[in-house]
Amino acid sequence: MNIQLSNISKSYSDMEVLKNINFTINDNERIGLIGKNGSGKSTLLKIITGLVKPDVGTVNISPPETTIGFVPQSPEFNPEISVEEFLSEMLSENWEGYKIDLALQALVITDVKNIKLKNLSSGQKTKVYLARLILNDPEVLLLDEPTNHLDTNSLEWFEKYIKKYQGAVMIISHDRKFLDNSVNSILALESGNLKDYGGNYSFYRQQSQNERDAQLRKYEVQQKTHNRLREQVRIMKTQSRQLEVKTSGKDHYVRKKAAKAAKSAKSIEKRLERELEKNAIEKPESDFQLKALFKPIKESSKTVVHLKSVSKNFNSQPILSNVSLTIQKGDRLAILGSNGSGKSTLLKIILDELKPTDGLVGLGNNVITGYLSQGHNELDSKDQMLDELLKNTHLNKTDAYKLLVRFLIPVEKINQSVNSLSSGEKAKLLLAEIMASGANFIILDEPTNHLDISSREALEHAIINYEGTLLVVSHDRYFIENININRRFLLAEGKLRQV
Repeated sequence: MNIQLSNISKSYSDMEVLKNINFTINDNERIGLIGKNGSGKSTLLKIITGLVKPDVGTVNISPPETTIGFVPQSPEFNPEISVEEFLSEMLSENWEGYKIDLALQALVITDVKNIKLKNLSSGQKTKVYLARLILNDPEVLLLDEPTNHLDTNSLEWFEKYIKKYQGAVMIISHDRKFLDNSVNSILALESGNLKDYGGNYSFYRQQSQNERDAQLRKYEVQQKTHNRLREQVRIMKTQSRQLEVKTSGKDHYVRKKAAKAAKSAKSIEKRLERELEKNAIEKPESDFQLKALFKPIKESSKTVVHLKSVSKNFNSQPILSNVSLTIQKGDRLAILGSNGSGKSTLLKIILDELKPTDGLVGLGNNVITGYLSQGHNELDSKDQMLDELLKNTHLNKTDAYKLLVRFLIPVEKINQSVNSLSSGEKAKLLLAEIMASGANFIILDEPTNHLDISSREALEHAIINYEGTLLVVSHDRYFIENININRRFLLAEGKLRQV
């Protein structure tokens, strides 16, 4: 089995997102497709499935009857049918219903079998679609950000499933740990062009950094050469003008020398133009780093948060049970746990957005909190992105603009309304607001959701240098490992314990 893409190009509104793409998916390959949000990754998968037609180029699937399983980034369902009805569409015989139970059991979601699709969480919907793939058992898997909304246990199960899968797999993902554990080659899509790297994400990261460093060295050598040639031209032109001034117009020798200097200068200028036109080396893009931007405006008390015997019930259902926790100034905590374990509830109790059913919650003196919610519900505005940042911070317009650019917000988006932004862009705006707030206690609930890899790495650089107190909830294992967490807690069955 193989799928061959030849000379694929695709444009939207005069913007070419794919430029002469060529590659082959072979049997048993594990490919990670990476690139910035909006770079054309989803378009490429849809072209392979036939959902989108390329402007130019062909897709050849051999043999033609090869079955392809596709999980889109935002799966579409009939919301009124149950999970069992949705999965039954994959069964050829009624007696095969036991396969549904096995698929749901593998994903640890047997309790959703009779629930309507419209009542599922985002993570449950992703798992149900994966269960559908298990039932279909296709020869090729094309997965568009399947790790979104999956908790750590589900991610680890999915990694094992991909490794054992008997077929080819191509995955779009921003989860770097997942890519490290699941793929053996990386395709990087940038500016419409595709580059192949053998190895997992960490191998790609090192190779691409080596390439960037080598390009920067070549660029600097070329710039020195160009500057030397420009200086030669300047000197020759100066000499030519000085000779012309000195001659009376009758001194043939001086005029001839001036003409020769001018001609040499012109020759070097043409050589420089040809070099710039044919062999110019582009300067590598700056690797934006948000170092030292999280600066608390004042110090908090030694104890930042104290929880004693906190419990929380919803409709008589216990979510948190007898949770005690003390957070001291300078702590960097991560709270881990499966979806629905109560992590976001705990954060909201700390923030006084929810009241505990029992127990005590205390916040220290001079604590200034910056909070990023998982759903970004605090952003609902018709204001332009730049105006929203100015309204909620003490920044001037120039500094606000620079901060958004450093957060990898496209310049053309900065003056668009907040309501028109993608989830990833809203997350960046909220993080920028937190940065500029001077908070000395930052609480981040799944901060890397919807962020591409470049943005995740930029955020990591900023958080590493943050001098205040940090509390993070995240399923992004790579992120957690890279931000200098010093205390980790697991929330399970309502109990919180240090791990």
